Amino acid sequence: MATVTDEGSPAAAETRSALLGLDDRWVTLGAAVLASITMLQASTSTDAVRVPLLTGICIAIVATATIMVVQSAPDPYPLGVTVAMCVALSAGSVATTWNYATPQPGFAAWQLQASATVMLVLAIRGRIAWAWLGTAGVNAPTFVWAHVNGLPPSTAWAMTLPPVMLVGGASLYNRAIRGAIARVHAAEARQRELEIIEARAHLAAKLRDSAHQRVSALALPVLARAHRKRMDAALSEDAAAAESALRDAIHAPALTGGSLGEAVAAARRRGVAVMLRDDSGHQLSPSRAEAVTSAVLPLLQSTQDGRVVIRLAPPASRAHVTVRASGRRSASAEFRWDGEMLCQSSPSPTHE
Repeated sequence: MATVTDEGSPAAAETRSALLGLDDRWVTLGAAVLASITMLQASTSTDAVRVPLLTGICIAIVATATIMVVQSAPDPYPLGVTVAMCVALSAGSVATTWNYATPQPGFAAWQLQASATVMLVLAIRGRIAWAWLGTAGVNAPTFVWAHVNGLPPSTAWAMTLPPVMLVGGASLYNRAIRGAIARVHAAEARQRELEIIEARAHLAAKLRDSAHQRVSALALPVLARAHRKRMDAALSEDAAAAESALRDAIHAPALTGGSLGEAVAAARRRGVAVMLRDDSGHQLSPSRAEAVTSAVLPLLQSTQDGRVVIRLAPPASRAHVTVRASGRRSASAEFRWDGEMLCQSSPSPTHE
């Protein structure tokens, strides 16, 4: 029975990434546009910073993280890259905050919103705890800067609250999408169960019809003859042949058709007791059946009395097909599916 996968499973991760559309080139393009807007926003505030070059370095860090976080990757997002992003963005926020040249930085505080975008995607992609740690690392320098410049804490709160709200919303969205993914997987699992049940029922009905047709073809003519006249040697022989054919159809249906089936019937008419067994779990495909028939026929046709056992071995066996002949002369052979002979014992007299 199929089971519902959890958040950390490959199936759930694949579903979340698919829902985010992370393999779509438009998402990468959107991240590039967002990074460009960030660069433009920061470039308009060069008069509010001490070292414009430092701003450029921080922009490069944030832009790289923004594009990387929307790339296709396993979910939850790889831990090593997540930690590196959080550390780099926190360090960039320290540098950007130190770079403020005025108590009213305005657009110079661009890193708060830009970094929040990265943390938002990390939260959606399953790294909620690290998204909050990264948010704390990005926002903490703002509170230190406000304290150093004698500004009230409310100033820092006003600057950092919108990014915090973004990450909070993303965290709630992650929980909601996990529930949606679980429901989708449960529905898919149930659908697969129903399809399997329906397929089994269809196969069972098909097998019943096939068995009914086989029984009718083999047994009805004999029964009709028995109803019309008394049992004689010919009718008894035909009844025994029909019984053997029905037994073969039950125990080894893969061995009952074509030239092999005809050779088995001919051997029984010669007085050879032929037993067919299929322990392979229905491993005999049409191409394999042809190779097996070619391999088995010589030994079966050369046996004139006694008993022959043709067996399809279990899948884990070294030899896939075994043939044992016992009578006045005994012989045996083992084959692979492709007809390759593994071993053979030459016919030898049986000592009684």
